[in-house]
Amino acid sequence: MGIYKKSEIVVLASLLLVFLFVATPVLASLRPFPQQPRVRGEQTATPSADQEDESEQEGEQARGKFEKHLGEAKLRVCEKLEDTINNRSDHLLDRVNKHIARFDRISSKVQTFYTEKMVPKGINVENYETLVGNIATKKAAAVEAAANAAATIDDFDCSGDSPGQALADFHDQMHVVIKALKEYKKSVVDLIVAVRTAFNNSKETRQATSSAN
Repeated sequence: MGIYKKSEIVVLASLLLVFLFVATPVLASLRPFPQQPRVRGEQTATPSADQEDESEQEGEQARGKFEKHLGEAKLRVCEKLEDTINNRSDHLLDRVNKHIARFDRISSKVQTFYTEKMVPKGINVENYETLVGNIATKKAAAVEAAANAAATIDDFDCSGDSPGQALADFHDQMHVVIKALKEYKKSVVDLIVAVRTAFNNSKETRQATSSAN
């Protein structure tokens, strides 16, 4: 084992001091961030908090997958029923239009009977024009309601944003159609009753006159 000279020890000590003086700030600069003084009461992140964040993210991902699968399942069910829904709605609208046409034919026959058979004989209905005007108004309302229902179901599409809402709107619109049809029917019935009453009253009057003679 060699023995170091005193001068060599001094040189080594000097080099060590120089190294420490130079290397310390260099090593400090290699740290990602300077160490901040810790504030009293401040809590550092713990592994349990990180685990909770990961669990929450996993839960959100699971919910997202579930909602995606649920949406795909609803789409498949909707597509299977789409033809049935369209056929059913077309059938309902066809029935509505047939009812409108039927009421229109009956109204036309009553008006023809009144103008051709009763008026020439002097048999009149006082509010005839009002009754006929009411029929025209109610018919227009029924036709408009049916057209709106048809337009609503045309928006139905399983791949759309809200096919369920389109069906709900069609359901609500059909209630409007049914109400309009009932009012249209009533207006025609009102005309029939008025014409028949006037005709029967005139018939009784003629019979009474004949008996008196």
